[in-house]
Amino acid sequence: MTQHPAAPTHKKTPNAAEYLNGQSPRARGEAKLKSALEWIYLNGWTSADLLRQVVGQAAGGYAAKLVRSGLLVETRTQSGCVQKGVPKSVLTLSRIGLEEAERFRTDSYPYIEINPLRIPQHLIRHNLIAQQLTLTALRSGHASAYFTERMLQRAGDKKDEKKPDVVWKLCTSGDLAAVEVELSAKWGRDLDDFILKICIALDDRKGSPRYDKFFIFSDSPAIVARYEKALAPGSRFTLWRSDPIARKYYEDRALYVPDYVRNRIQCSLLRDA
Repeated sequence: MTQHPAAPTHKKTPNAAEYLNGQSPRARGEAKLKSALEWIYLNGWTSADLLRQVVGQAAGGYAAKLVRSGLLVETRTQSGCVQKGVPKSVLTLSRIGLEEAERFRTDSYPYIEINPLRIPQHLIRHNLIAQQLTLTALRSGHASAYFTERMLQRAGDKKDEKKPDVVWKLCTSGDLAAVEVELSAKWGRDLDDFILKICIALDDRKGSPRYDKFFIFSDSPAIVARYEKALAPGSRFTLWRSDPIARKYYEDRALYVPDYVRNRIQCSLLRDA
């Protein structure tokens, strides 16, 4: 029997759009750029690794590409590679990057980080943890939206109300959850003030509260345990008053954490942060 060679198979040329959720490579690139610039615009600064996660880039090098293109500025940190969780450098928007970021927006906020020297070095690790928590909440479907400090300031502040690091809109309930990252313990008047402002922000006795929940994250088991105890309904704390003449504070009276905060404050331990 004569053997005939098998008919050649013709492979279909892959369509990039099929692998990019219907987007063309160019549209996907523009969407990634928009996401990157918006993230930095709303958060002030970020790290190269976190920016890679924001845009869904598996390999490194995306941030360096934007720096080379003149859209971002890379600035070395003072304690990078010495202090845990602090990168060698952080990324901010250049003037060109700022113009590009604002081109997509209907609302705008002051971007003081156009001068990278205004970045508070002691808050770099703290803020990057808050960013990582936010990104994880968004990607996991826990949060549908987020509001950074600069966005919350424009929304209007109330006196004696706790101003959180970031606010999440929760997917399942639509509740607004205030998020605090606590890496160093508060004591005395600072702790009492912290408790009071959280209670005020959660007060729903005369209408809708500013926030529905408070999430407090720390990398210290001791801080988590102390805050859980201090913020439990019925726990005693002190109201302090200021004496403008003597320029000092004095203990006014004892207060107790109200029952309306029950099941609305969650303290969680960060691992590998």
